[in-house]
Amino acid sequence: MSLRSVLLASLVAAAAARVPAAEPPAAPPAQAPAPASGALTLREALLAASEEGDAVLASRLEAAAAYERSEAAAAERLWPRIELSEQYARTDDPGITTTYRAEQNRDLRLGRFEAENWRTRGEASYVVFDGGALAGRHEAALAGFSAAMRSGESVRSRAVAAAGGSFLAALYAERQLAVAREEAARMDSRLAVARTQEAGGRSTRADVLLAEYRLERAKREVLTAANAVESARERLGRLLGRDGRVREQLTDGPEDPLAGAAALASADAAEQSALAASPDLSLARAEQSAREAELDARRATRWPRLEAQAATYWDDDDAGRLHANERSYLVGAVLTWTAFDGGVRRARILEARHLAEAAAVRSRDAERRTRIESREAARDLEEARADESVAARKRAADQAAFDQAEKSHSAGRSTFAELLRAQTDLADSRLAELRASHGRRRAELRLLEVTGYWASWQGGGK
Repeated sequence: MSLRSVLLASLVAAAAARVPAAEPPAAPPAQAPAPASGALTLREALLAASEEGDAVLASRLEAAAAYERSEAAAAERLWPRIELSEQYARTDDPGITTTYRAEQNRDLRLGRFEAENWRTRGEASYVVFDGGALAGRHEAALAGFSAAMRSGESVRSRAVAAAGGSFLAALYAERQLAVAREEAARMDSRLAVARTQEAGGRSTRADVLLAEYRLERAKREVLTAANAVESARERLGRLLGRDGRVREQLTDGPEDPLAGAAALASADAAEQSALAASPDLSLARAEQSAREAELDARRATRWPRLEAQAATYWDDDDAGRLHANERSYLVGAVLTWTAFDGGVRRARILEARHLAEAAAVRSRDAERRTRIESREAARDLEEARADESVAARKRAADQAAFDQAEKSHSAGRSTFAELLRAQTDLADSRLAELRASHGRRRAELRLLEVTGYWASWQGGGK
């Protein structure tokens, strides 16, 4: 299999077939309007973000460009260069024209006159030896292509995580909105009761004011949740490559794409998975390899360059020239070596060396960061699960307290203010339980991101 076939197969395996590496599209396709009905599951949203997001498409095109750079470097290294040229010249230079005048017009003494010439030339050249400069450039281009592929995986992982975060934010904001609207309706009913009882002398003005405050508070929760829903749906639409907000009904769906987080619950398991599959760590290492290959190519420029050349050309002169219609050839070799360039070559080698050292430092830092982030993500998930459990118990306790307060108020053993306080506490605990559940899902999403799960995810779920 040829080098081009191997590289193209690698690109096609890692990039989507809808963006061919060799023929990038001239213009991005028009965005289709988002459907106004139907359901969108979490798995479908993540899959769409991994394939249709603008950042993902841009990274694939950048990988395609890197592949073409490697193809150009391979062609420059392995194939000869053939050039065809056509030249026309007209001159009154005595060095060209006087010879003919002296031979053909000895007695006329015409002085200088003009001559014109057409030259057709074909030339082939091939670098026999350059100390490995072309080979180094080729290796650097291949390493750059590998880095571009790793960058695409990193972009894809971040795009999936961002889309998942926006989806979960919208989903849980809608659930919070439902709770807030329910609470607002209850508080409106309580306020009506308080006003009626005030008119009959069974409630005080303070009870009415407290009910009004609780109602306004509930309305604010409705407004906050509604704005959160709109913002999250707009962000999700952009991450899915759409114009405008997502309009479908959002649902978890029968398959849970975040189920893989269960196997990474411990910090040690998360760290090992991240070191093996983190796209950011792979990208840092690939960039280091590319910089080292570029340094080798720069160092090779200290060697002389030997180039074989062959050319044939045909001159068509007018009558003003001594020799007309000459056909000639040239075969030879050219050996060049830069003896002095004012320090340009040395500076470029030092530049490449500093960049390679910087890439090595970034790679080391990426490994340390990956270890820390993976362990932190595992601990965050553990805390989020504990928070969810606490919130569930708090909601159950507040539910029991509200039921008791409602019975006591009906029996005349508690005040209206105590009933409102119990109802508000229950509404707050229900919202807190939703936030805790959302936090646990976000922690699962983050853990899967830092451990490299989304970089190779193909839409599976449990």
